[in-house]
Amino acid sequence: MKLSQLRIFKYEKGDSTDSETGDKHHDTNKECHCALLFVVDTVRQCSVALVCGAREKELATRAFPGATWRAASEGINAPSEFVKPEETLCDVGGLVSRKLDFMPRCKDALSKDVPSWFTITSKEQQRLAKVIESGSTKPTYHDSVQMVWDKAMMKAAVFYTRADAALLMDILQEEED
Repeated sequence: MKLSQLRIFKYEKGDSTDSETGDKHHDTNKECHCALLFVVDTVRQCSVALVCGAREKELATRAFPGATWRAASEGINAPSEFVKPEETLCDVGGLVSRKLDFMPRCKDALSKDVPSWFTITSKEQQRLAKVIESGSTKPTYHDSVQMVWDKAMMKAAVFYTRADAALLMDILQEEED
């Protein structure tokens, strides 16, 4: 589920509310292009990063060249046509500090030429946006303990498979026309 939530987070960074009118709107230019979630095991002093798309894979590959890769969970689907299931978790080894390890490496990797597609909204992210904007999903909110969201619809939008096509058919119909 965490990969789906990362994708939703990237989209929701473009949401804002007009302070005067209270109107809500979305600006794709304010969406987050890349989001890595690092899970740190403080006892074993090691970390892994969850990879939810091609941008995250590109960044992790550049920032952590010695890392090893594996599936984030058993049976996980590919979150992008450019990321295989076995590339959804990047084991960065003994790196554990945001300030000393993760940020400097990621910042350095992003300061070099990034591919032109890095800042263009992917078709997977466009599909997720269509599902969110369709009004067909239950609103996402936080109940003070956890995020509550329409898991079936959001997972279908992120990990789009043939089985998901039926669930999203009405929303994505114009995409196939």
